[in-house]
Amino acid sequence: MAVRRSPVGSPVVPAGFDRRFPLVVAASGAYFVGLGVLAPVLPRYVEDVLDGGGLEVGLAVGAFAVSAAVLRPWVGRVGDNHGRRVLVVGGSALAAVSILGYGLPGGLAVLVLFRLISGAGEAAAFVGAATTAQDLAPPERRGQAASFFSIAVYGGLGLGPPLGEWVYRAHGAGWAWAVAAMACAIGGVLGLWLPRGGGHVPAPRTKGFRASLHPSALRPGIILALASSGYAGFGSFVPLYVDEIGLTDAGPAFVEYAVIVLAVRI
Repeated sequence: MAVRRSPVGSPVVPAGFDRRFPLVVAASGAYFVGLGVLAPVLPRYVEDVLDGGGLEVGLAVGAFAVSAAVLRPWVGRVGDNHGRRVLVVGGSALAAVSILGYGLPGGLAVLVLFRLISGAGEAAAFVGAATTAQDLAPPERRGQAASFFSIAVYGGLGLGPPLGEWVYRAHGAGWAWAVAAMACAIGGVLGLWLPRGGGHVPAPRTKGFRASLHPSALRPGIILALASSGYAGFGSFVPLYVDEIGLTDAGPAFVEYAVIVLAVRI
């Protein structure tokens, strides 16, 4: 679908980009602040409240990635056929609602269940936002669009952990879940102003799994998965490690990581 592009750049809209490009960055930023809030809180909640160890922490944190990875190829096709906005709004809303269920009775099993639901929301919200950012950029500047979009991802993952750390220590896990859910909900509300349409890509000739996963994506996907696994382990256990070595909180570690990534990418 053709989109109207701004002929002249501005302090917030790069030249040639659609005027709504900053909106997708803002919506994604709010959503990733919500995910960032959870980063230092979940491991401590599993250890302090649910009396879990390393295995339980890994299950609670990692369940999110399992459902997100399984569903992302499918939601990508949904976005192509029905528009990106439904993914951003619906995924953010699903994540917000599921986060509010983290503290329900039932222990680790209930937490893992809601983490799987959050992962489904993540699959939709991330794919919808990332592809919208590409739709709103000139074809010859999509690499630059990806770099600008990463401001939302790592900016949110940098700002969220210190906020989550403070809320958890000052008010407990319940308030941390509420703050994270609110940030995701704000991302969904901002997504209401994104373009309704999407790529409207013709249906593939092949069916089943091969229709959802293009062979050319396999090698880059494996590389990205291996790289991301390192951050997943870091994010899962650094909040517990800082307690062992006598630091007050894990927020600065997440901020430092995000700042370095953004400095290089931009």
